[in-house]
Amino acid sequence: MAKSEINLQSAFYMEPEEIVKYFESKKCKISFDWHEVYEDAHAKAFTVAKMTNADLLKDTHDMLTKAIKEGWSSSHFKREAGELFAKKGWTGHKEVVNPKTGETQTVELGTPRRIKQIFNCNMRSAYAVGRYKQQLEDVDFAPYFQYQCILDGKTRPEHKAMHGKVFRYDDEIWQSLYPPNGWNCRCFVRSLTDRQMERKGLKCESSDGKLKEIETLVGGEPKTITAYDFKANGKSFRMSADAGWGTNLGTKAWNLDVQAYKKIAKLPQDVQDKFISDMAQNVHNKENIQGLITKTIKNNLLSRGNEDVLTWFTPEIIKALEDNKIRLQTPVAVFEDRQVKHSLGDRKTLKQRLSEEQFLNIYDYVKNPDEVYLDTELSAIIYVKYLPEDEIIDERDCIKIPVQINTNKRKRPINYVGTTGRINHSDTFKNKRYKRIK
Repeated sequence: MAKSEINLQSAFYMEPEEIVKYFESKKCKISFDWHEVYEDAHAKAFTVAKMTNADLLKDTHDMLTKAIKEGWSSSHFKREAGELFAKKGWTGHKEVVNPKTGETQTVELGTPRRIKQIFNCNMRSAYAVGRYKQQLEDVDFAPYFQYQCILDGKTRPEHKAMHGKVFRYDDEIWQSLYPPNGWNCRCFVRSLTDRQMERKGLKCESSDGKLKEIETLVGGEPKTITAYDFKANGKSFRMSADAGWGTNLGTKAWNLDVQAYKKIAKLPQDVQDKFISDMAQNVHNKENIQGLITKTIKNNLLSRGNEDVLTWFTPEIIKALEDNKIRLQTPVAVFEDRQVKHSLGDRKTLKQRLSEEQFLNIYDYVKNPDEVYLDTELSAIIYVKYLPEDEIIDERDCIKIPVQINTNKRKRPINYVGTTGRINHSDTFKNKRYKRIK
């Protein structure tokens, strides 16, 4: 077994819970070319290029999940997957029709090389997500992230030049260059404390002003990647992830929703409305949001920069916004972990503050609100849920959940949930700035 494989397997046993949970949550998505599920979308989607049989894709996902749970070696997976692919006829090289172009081409299916690639790619990506989330839990005493790679002849020169560089956990570089950064990339990140930095004589750098956006072609389509220019040992290097790898999968759980909305933009309105309505009632979001809130509470309300989709605006809300000449980029509403402190922390008075149990129900309140308003002054959607009589404090009889509408194309194409709290309904909504939608 190769040295890198030993390191990989031992790492899985160190932190299996986050890795398994992440990989199990990925939904299967059929694709012919790998770039059809691009970058951030991989945070939520599991795909294998040229695997267009939905049942086989699910079987492969289940097998990889089991491999993570049980710590399979590459050879173990190769044997099991080889038998599965042979049974399903997904093996060797075959002529197939590209559904996008209609052209017939020879493609490589379940060969030993592809099986190894499938295993390594998915294992390393899942490990990176689990490791990143765990590292965020420890930034109070280990706030420095150090780029590490395997120093052998297979390592890319620019990756090798990055070896040993240290940036704070919240440096922008980790949004696009947290490894793996390409096919067969074996790089990883380790956390360091102040004492370790001092003992090793390390210096923390900053990528501020040094990151740049570069245009490239992926599958014949223009894409943008992030590059970092730096010097090492007197030489200049440009570090960028391979096309399709330039994202930190641990931080972009909402992007597949954004991509889905873009995909339906040209469909008939009734089809769009049905899809959007279904997404607004997506029960999978409840578990994700409750998990994020619970973890933040356990971390003494400290933010780790994690975020996830809470809901989609319904067609009714979207139409109301359009009637008020407010144009959305997407109807996706995202919850940030920093809002836990804003809503439960001491900055709110006791009469404003929610209980932890109430806050954990935020998904249900938004899914089935008693009323919905448009704040015309702040361009925000306000979800309102009335409190039972025994939970009313100082005449604050309902919960207000605001979602700030984003119309700025230069920013992320999503809408962020604001600070949630108790309010007095009659005092608040008598103001003419509020227009009732529902």
